[in-house]
Amino acid sequence: MEILIKNGVVFDGSGKKGEKTDVLIKGGVIVSIGSFKDKKAEIVIDASDSYITPGFIDINSDSDHCLTIFTEPTQISLLKQGITTILGGNCGSSLAPLIKGDLVSIRKWASPNQINVDWTSFGEFLENLSRFKLGVNFGSLVGHSTVRRGLIGEEFRDLTEEELQQMKYLMEKSLEEGAFGISTGLSYSHSRITPPYEIEELLKILGKYDALYATHLRSEEEGLVASIAEIDDIVSELKIKGRPKIEISHFKAYEGLLDDLNLGLKIINSLKEKGADINFDVYPYETIAGPLYLYLPSWAIYGGFELMVKNITDKMVRPRIIKDLKEKKYQYNRIIVAEMSGTPSFIGKNIQELAKTRGISPEEMLLETLKIGGGRVIVFENKLSSEGTIALLKHPLSIIATNGPGRNYARVPEVLPHPRSFGAFPKFLSLARDKKIMDWPEAIKKITYLPAQKIGLKKRGLIKKGYFADIVVFNPKQINSLADCRNPYLEPEGIEFVIVNGELAVDHGRFTGVLAGQIFKR
Repeated sequence: MEILIKNGVVFDGSGKKGEKTDVLIKGGVIVSIGSFKDKKAEIVIDASDSYITPGFIDINSDSDHCLTIFTEPTQISLLKQGITTILGGNCGSSLAPLIKGDLVSIRKWASPNQINVDWTSFGEFLENLSRFKLGVNFGSLVGHSTVRRGLIGEEFRDLTEEELQQMKYLMEKSLEEGAFGISTGLSYSHSRITPPYEIEELLKILGKYDALYATHLRSEEEGLVASIAEIDDIVSELKIKGRPKIEISHFKAYEGLLDDLNLGLKIINSLKEKGADINFDVYPYETIAGPLYLYLPSWAIYGGFELMVKNITDKMVRPRIIKDLKEKKYQYNRIIVAEMSGTPSFIGKNIQELAKTRGISPEEMLLETLKIGGGRVIVFENKLSSEGTIALLKHPLSIIATNGPGRNYARVPEVLPHPRSFGAFPKFLSLARDKKIMDWPEAIKKITYLPAQKIGLKKRGLIKKGYFADIVVFNPKQINSLADCRNPYLEPEGIEFVIVNGELAVDHGRFTGVLAGQIFKR
C-alpha cells in the first residue's frame, strides 16, 4: 500500500522544530520526505493545519497485566490516542517465562482464568501472541517477580545460590528470546524482601545486553528518597563496563511530599551527571490506581496472596489489622472502587460511603471489600499534586506513559477504567500547549524517539527515510482529552489519522478495523 501525507508540518521526533513537507509511505516504510505536488497514491491524506509525527510509544503499558492484549486485541483506546507501540512486562510481572505454567504474578490486576496458557518460555509466549492480530506493536520486559515466584512459590526468603543461578539463567534466556530488559516491582508483597545484591546480579546481565532495567520503587511515598538512593547505591557498586539503561516506572508526585520529590530528583539528576542512562515515566493525572491490598499494613501482606486473604478474615488477626488501619488515617472518602469481580454495585463508590450504607467503620469496610473481591480489588485515589505532576511532565528526563491497559469503548459493569487508558497522550499534549510547559518538538520527542531509544527499538520513533511507517497526524489546536474518573470512555479530540506499519488504522478519528501491529523482539 502507498500512502501520501501532504501539506502538514512534520515534527520528526528528534527534537528539531517542525518543517512543512510531505511524507510518502510504501510497503510499510517511509520511502521519501519532500514535496510531491503531482504524486498519486492509493491513499492521500491532506494534513493541512495538522502536525505529522512518529507514532506514540507507551513505555509502560498494563495491556499484558490486565490481559486485554488477548481479550481486547484491537487496543482501540490506545490507537485513538495515537499510540502505535506498547511495552509490557513492567512492575516485575510478565506473561513469561512460566516455570509452573501459571500467571500468578498478574492476579492482582486480572483473573488469569480469562485465557488459556499454552507456553512456558519467553520465546514461546511471543510466538503464541504473534498468532493474534493486534492493533498496536507489542514488546515486553521479563518480570523479576514472575521468575522469582516460579522458583520459590509463595515463600518469603532470600534465594539460595542455586536458585539465584537458575534465575539468572532464565533471565538471560528470556533476553536472548526477545525480552527488551528486566523489570522489578519492589513495593508488591512478594518482592519487598528482595535484597539489593539480587538486583545487582540482574543488572550485571543487563549490562552485557545493553538492555533496560525498569523498576517500580520499593516506596513511592514516605520512602521515596531511600528507594531512589537504593538505585544509586546499586549502580555505584556495579563493577562492569556496560551499565544498564534504567527506567523508574510511573514516578509520582504525592501531595505533602514535594520536598521528598525534589530530593529524589536531585539523586536522579546526579546519577545522570555520573553517566547513568536513567529516565522515569509519568502519566498526566492526579489520580492513582492500584491494588487495594497495598493499603494494608505491610505485616498483613507478608507471606503472599493466600495468607493475606486469610488474614483479613481471621478472627484473631483482623482486629489488629483494623487497629493499624485506624492509625494510618486514610481518607476513605477518596478511595474509590474501580474494579471488583462479581460486584458491580461497588464500582464507582468510595470506601466511606460503602461503610455508611452497611453501618460499619471504613476500616472494616476496606477489609470486607477485599474479602468479597477475593483479594483482587483495584481502587482509585486522588492524592497526587497537580504542581508536582506538571514538574515531572516537564522534567528533561521524563517519558510519558499510560501505565494502563488498552481497552474497548464498551462499558463493563465491573470495571471503571482509569482515564489514562483513553486519554493520557492527548492530555499531555494539550497540557504542553495550554500550560506552556514545553515546546512542540520537545513534547513530541518525549512520546516518540526518547522511548524508542530507551527501549532499544530499531528504525522506530522518527520520521526518517527507511524507518517503519508508524505515524500520527493530529490537529495541534484541537488535541485534547476530556476523559476523567467519572467518565473515562470519552474519546480524545484532535487525533485525525494513525498509521501502523504503513496501514491506516485510524481515519478522520475513526477506527478502520485494520490490525497491523507486530510483535517486537529485542
